Amino acid sequence: MGWRSAFLSQARSDNEVRRLLNKAGQPYCHELHYLQMSAEKLAKAFMVDDTVSEAPELTHSAIVKFLRVLKTQPQLWRRMGYRDRGSFVALIDSLLPMAQFIQDLAPSIAGTTHPNPEYPWQIVHLQTVVSPCEFTFHEIARYKIQMIKFDSLIEKLLNSEL
Repeated sequence: MGWRSAFLSQARSDNEVRRLLNKAGQPYCHELHYLQMSAEKLAKAFMVDDTVSEAPELTHSAIVKFLRVLKTQPQLWRRMGYRDRGSFVALIDSLLPMAQFIQDLAPSIAGTTHPNPEYPWQIVHLQTVVSPCEFTFHEIARYKIQMIKFDSLIEKLLNSEL
């Protein structure tokens, strides 16, 4: 197995755990954690050559870059069922802010003063600390249309052959 296959396999596994957490009614932070990890590994799977023997760069900033590159890959978006380039590009462009938000959930990016699904953070002006399991993450709630579209895109990509 090469890097691409390994990242894609792990992305699919992470996504399945995300689905199980949703069905089990666990706090939303756990689902978001697995969404962030799944999307990140999917992005890395796409951007690494399966024949390369060196490990790819360890970064949490891969999702947005991947979506931007995806707009230039008609063979991939056609395999996912999209026929019109303009509509696909418009979809990706509309999802970039959501993708950025999800990418920024990584604790190494969020730091100790911004929401993330893994570690408590501080709201400085309120002088309070927030636990992810008690936070709503309302900007990216699962019922929001952009989240539904992002989720659908990730599912299609995970089920396609990169």
